[in-house]
Amino acid sequence: MRRNEADSRKQIIDIEFANVKRFIDDDLSALEFTAGNEAQILSRIKKEPVMKRKLSLSFAVITALLLIVTAAIAAAIISGKQFAEDIIAPIISNTESEAFTPEEITEIRALTEEAGIVLPDDVIAGLEDDYVDIEYKEELLRVIVKTELGFYPGAWSIEDQAWYNELCVKYGLQDRVYLFVPEGDEISFDTAIGIAQTRIKDEYGDDTDLNDKNLYIQFQQYYAYTEDDGNEMPRSWILEYSPLDVNLNYYVVRMTSSGEITETKKLAGVRDALTFGDISERYNDVYNNYFTWDFSTWVDYHNDMRAFAESSGTSVYANIYAAQEFADPKEDLLAGKIITQEAAAQLAREAVSDDAGIPIDEMDKFYTPYVLYMTGSNGPVWKVRLNCSWENARNGEFVHWAEIDAVTSEIISVDYRDESNAIRESYVLRETVVKCDEYLEAHPTPESFG
Repeated sequence: MRRNEADSRKQIIDIEFANVKRFIDDDLSALEFTAGNEAQILSRIKKEPVMKRKLSLSFAVITALLLIVTAAIAAAIISGKQFAEDIIAPIISNTESEAFTPEEITEIRALTEEAGIVLPDDVIAGLEDDYVDIEYKEELLRVIVKTELGFYPGAWSIEDQAWYNELCVKYGLQDRVYLFVPEGDEISFDTAIGIAQTRIKDEYGDDTDLNDKNLYIQFQQYYAYTEDDGNEMPRSWILEYSPLDVNLNYYVVRMTSSGEITETKKLAGVRDALTFGDISERYNDVYNNYFTWDFSTWVDYHNDMRAFAESSGTSVYANIYAAQEFADPKEDLLAGKIITQEAAAQLAREAVSDDAGIPIDEMDKFYTPYVLYMTGSNGPVWKVRLNCSWENARNGEFVHWAEIDAVTSEIISVDYRDESNAIRESYVLRETVVKCDEYLEAHPTPESFG
């Protein structure tokens, strides 16, 4: 039964901020997520008013910028960094708001096309949709720089990280300079890498080649933060080795500017997992958030969770993902035994529309489906999660889900996210949640996860 009362605004903000923080952590990796970042994101979620003066660029400025771009192209020297500093920066300084105006977005798109800067498809789609926040200045500036330096800012060179930080401070997009290049008697980047890798090998006995780019992404940062009381902390190194294989361990080493190690951390890969949480952590690091996983990843995840349960003598019902059976629908689809994923998504939209009173055209426009194929007690089921941005959600209900009988097309259940049902239920059949909750009530354990 659907509840009539929507979540409180604070609960929704807390949930969305947790998701936002996760995406930022994934994106920036080793770059720290500070209290200042938190306040800024929360302010945007709450849609607090921002003082701004909307002034489109003058014809003369646009002409000048086009001339710069044309000259750069002719000289074959245009790059993402140059474009960001020489072309985007004047547009940033044109207004005091945090976001570009629609007119400026149009101008920027024309300039990027002229310069041959290829923006990712999802960014272009975001710029075309007025409910997506890619138009925020720092976000779009970072996207443009990524076209040259790579997707992960934490994997950029120390020099490029410091350059970008200074650029953002110069144009008011970040509060202070906190990323640096070693100088004087401070140890070099290569020296810091050597110290970190030696410690990992000696302390954890891991001989895996941490420099193999097919196995690990290396993140680095040389930073110094200012505390709330204005006291500036000493410069420090953080080096992170994030695996591309769920069986490999994750490592972090922190050290001072002189090379003294202050912290080492290992998060076990699947092969060395001690808890269900270790397995989930590795899958999230390698494959990002649950709703981006494909069927084969879900099947592998289920198999690893179930294998851990069996090897540790734990019931599969101690973890909802170990208990839930995930499957690949290819053979059933080819045999015509089940409805398609697209048909299930549309049925889910219609069911949620009827249940929540949301017009179907809004469902089609604003709610993105994520569909999983699962094995239920009565046969195969399509589990459909429907995501909507906070701005376009009705009554604060921005996550809905529905379960569809894959054979008969029958709607099994419809629900939405509130304080009484965890986000996990987007990815597990309701009947599995009930069985796991019953087991955990009778066998409480701190090792249970999910």
